[in-house]
Amino acid sequence: MAMPSPLESLSPDRRLLVVAPAMLGTRRLTDRYLVGGLERGATCVLVTTDTAADRATERLAAATETDDAISRLGVVDATGQSPDSAADDNVESVGSPADLTGIGIAFQRLFERLGAGTGTPRVVVDSLSTLIVYSDVERVYRFTNTLTNLLDQVDAGGRFLMQPDAGSNHVDQLEALFEGRIDVRDHDGEGPPEYRLMGIGDDRDWHPLEVPKAPVAGPSAADERFRSTGSLPVNTPIESLHALIEAMDEAGYTLVVCNYTGDEATLGTLREHFARLNVGVRTATLSTPHPTDAAILHRDAEPLAVSAVQDLVSYIQLSDLDDIDPAALDITRPDVLAQAERQQYTVENGGKLAMIRISRLVETRALEAGSGRLHAGFQRLDRVDDEQGTRQLYERLATAGVDVHVYGTPGAIPNEELYTVHADAGEELAASWFVVYVPDAAGGRAGALVSEETGPDQYSGFWTFQPALVDATDEYLRRTYPADA
Repeated sequence: MAMPSPLESLSPDRRLLVVAPAMLGTRRLTDRYLVGGLERGATCVLVTTDTAADRATERLAAATETDDAISRLGVVDATGQSPDSAADDNVESVGSPADLTGIGIAFQRLFERLGAGTGTPRVVVDSLSTLIVYSDVERVYRFTNTLTNLLDQVDAGGRFLMQPDAGSNHVDQLEALFEGRIDVRDHDGEGPPEYRLMGIGDDRDWHPLEVPKAPVAGPSAADERFRSTGSLPVNTPIESLHALIEAMDEAGYTLVVCNYTGDEATLGTLREHFARLNVGVRTATLSTPHPTDAAILHRDAEPLAVSAVQDLVSYIQLSDLDDIDPAALDITRPDVLAQAERQQYTVENGGKLAMIRISRLVETRALEAGSGRLHAGFQRLDRVDDEQGTRQLYERLATAGVDVHVYGTPGAIPNEELYTVHADAGEELAASWFVVYVPDAAGGRAGALVSEETGPDQYSGFWTFQPALVDATDEYLRRTYPADA
């Protein structure tokens, strides 16, 4: 009789960090963990930051063998794609991965609503790396500490996904909150990925991770809603990537704090939070005493939403607490925050690590769809083979069915035949880091990162999931750098 693998022998109540490169199939490893709990009658909760609730539920339902198992699954959808999910008792929607407070509250609501079930409750968070992109590692650390404390209260196990960060200590910082970790690596592109257990038992050997290939899913209802064109915040046609970045900066919203009576520290909290959303914060003293301490979100001269400053600051700071007070479960997200989360974010003098993380958000969308068109600007074409894991990732994208276009100044590219190559010695490509994904008619979710180098390994620009803006950027690249050039 074959002995179970070290992974299969793990107790489900363990709370573990799963450290794996993007797109190695590790999500199906955590799916297997959830499905095992559902089929044993346990309550399971998935916190998802990039896959809409209906798509994630469909994927897990297809993997179960018990008819009613999926009824015990709760999903915290932090993608911002499922505004209509309130009718589903098993789904809690959060406006954005940036809303750590909302994620924590939604998680607790689901557990209270679903109950413990039978067997050990199981939780998967996919992923901490995405949360760090939208926030920062210190806030994510406090949020994760809060969540693991909640798991302890309900005797639940958990798997928290994260990508390895070369050159940073983020994995080490977060690992302290867990009982151990599972490392996953690509086995030189040959054979299945491998895993090893760290901090659990005595086995430190690498073992093959047999992960079945998942079918490419069609578009979900949320995908179709999210594909609406909306209005462009910039004029078209786009004249240059630099002009686009400048126009996006000028198109940012402004938060005006009227008749402010608080201190500078509170204003600093607002400025830091809204800076990531490309929202400037300023104060104004009105000729009338009212409203006092009101924050009004503007686009040009048009007021879009208003909230009390104290409500904004309290909501933002909730995620900094070590635990969430159950009495706060009925808290409402301020209108200004809900309006400011426009699927459009700014990056100012970001380092290479931050840029790689944001790029992965867009690249993941392309790989999940297995179709569509992806533009990637590397500055120099030989950088396709420069960063750890980038070459393997782009070869995986091309062989999955994505039409991959790579841009940069001339240089050698391994397996060049997989791509459409746009070599140009001009200044624009030499200075630009961009990843633009346009899904085809079969479904998928658009996304784009557009930035330019402002100093050695420092970049400024924006990233967005607004389809109309992605389409306009795609049109500029195809017009300016035709494939037959």
